[in-house]
Amino acid sequence: MKHTRRALFALLLMPLLALAAPAKPAAPPAAAEALPEDVAQYAVWSALLAHGLPADTREIIIAAQTTTDTNPVVAPGANLEAVAKKLALDPALLRGWLRANESRETLTPRLTLKAKYQLLDDATRAKIFAGEDPVANWARFKQRYPDAPGILRLSRAAFDPFQQQALVYLEFSCGPACGSGRLIHAARDGKGWKALSGELIWIAGP
Repeated sequence: MKHTRRALFALLLMPLLALAAPAKPAAPPAAAEALPEDVAQYAVWSALLAHGLPADTREIIIAAQTTTDTNPVVAPGANLEAVAKKLALDPALLRGWLRANESRETLTPRLTLKAKYQLLDDATRAKIFAGEDPVANWARFKQRYPDAPGILRLSRAAFDPFQQQALVYLEFSCGPACGSGRLIHAARDGKGWKALSGELIWIAGP
């Protein structure tokens, strides 16, 4: 069954809201195990992508480098405390997210997903979208990746001192005027990572 780009946006990103829980997790016991940060980061990414994608997704295209564009979340000169309050976040976690995303990170094939995925490097992306016509550019993308609804780009994850909460920004591009950016607040429990909330930062569409 074919979906419109707008419908695909809803399928890819809106399910995260269904996992939202109003309460923040309690501080973990002293014996809680902390993972190496790179291991924890891939675990968070994998969990959020797995929860946010429909079960029949055949292929996912993910940008091979994380984004460093934090301006959609915290505009230059904005009061960080005010932004954190609006987003119902601990200012320290938001501050840590800003620091974490001062530099880009290159992803490796360490994501745990049921769907097939490919990491799209900057050089390949530049070739696909080299033309002046956005519609033609996206047609080339669909020809190359016919089973992929669009391109996902992740930010680096930030963690609280207990490594029980995490913050990730996720962007989805699906056409010349189709896409969104969402800031996801996740929590760790005995079964892994789950989304507490997903704040829609921006959306583009016809």
